[in-house]
Amino acid sequence: MIKITKVQYLAAISLLLVFAIDVFTPSHYVVDTLYICCIVITFKQKKEIIAGFTIAACVLIMINAFVFDLKARQDISVWTNRGISILAIFITSSIAIRYRKLYQASILKEQAYSKALEELLFMASHQVRKPVANILGLIENIDTDFALLTPADISEHCKYLQVSALELDNVVKNLSEFLENIDGQNQF
Repeated sequence: MIKITKVQYLAAISLLLVFAIDVFTPSHYVVDTLYICCIVITFKQKKEIIAGFTIAACVLIMINAFVFDLKARQDISVWTNRGISILAIFITSSIAIRYRKLYQASILKEQAYSKALEELLFMASHQVRKPVANILGLIENIDTDFALLTPADISEHCKYLQVSALELDNVVKNLSEFLENIDGQNQF
């Protein structure tokens, strides 16, 4: 079953309303460009929806020209105006489809940025925190038990400090690379 949104209902109603205005307006008044309203209303809809309303608007213009504007069939200016209106509808439709693509791309980019930010927060809160906590714990241990520590104990603590410092250095390098990758992806 096809689900029709409120926007699509609004666009359809505007299309029918413009058609009624077009039928009851004398042909020397150009109201065909009002059909663009339904395209503007559907700017954020799927490409198929925009194309459907574009075709519907063009068909309604042609129905009006061939069925209701019997007197104006010989007038070249009426046909020129109808042709220009159809061209304007297709231009507006292509702009709407391009806008939709850009809108989708911006949403995907924003989602990727949010995911990268979550990863960054995880790295900062977990991977950076572990070696820092190890270093702080070793320093506290050395400070409180300094008088009781032998040179071998101090040497062992220094090795643990070195391991934690190297781990922290590695995490910071990874974090820097991660940030550079994010920055590189956000370049145009």
